[in-house]
Amino acid sequence: CYNNIRLFFAESDEIMTEEWIERVRLGEPEAFEEMVHMFTPTVYKIAFSMLGNEHDAKDATQEIFIKIFRCFVVTLQIERYETRFT
Repeated sequence: CYNNIRLFFAESDEIMTEEWIERVRLGEPEAFEEMVHMFTPTVYKIAFSMLGNEHDAKDATQEIFIKIFRCFVVTLQIERYETRFT
């Protein structure tokens, strides 16, 4: 999951991306908010160029960040589960 996020944000500052991922992984909600605010314009531009209308581009942008958030949540749950049984 984290590798997919790294690929998605590959054009950004790699150090900042790693920092955000680690902060979100540690449960810091502000880190995810920062990531959303930082990348929303870029994600929206890509979505708009692919979809051609504002409404669909906004929906797609929102869906992308929902999927990223779910990815963090599921991965964090797996990590916590594995830690309990190792």
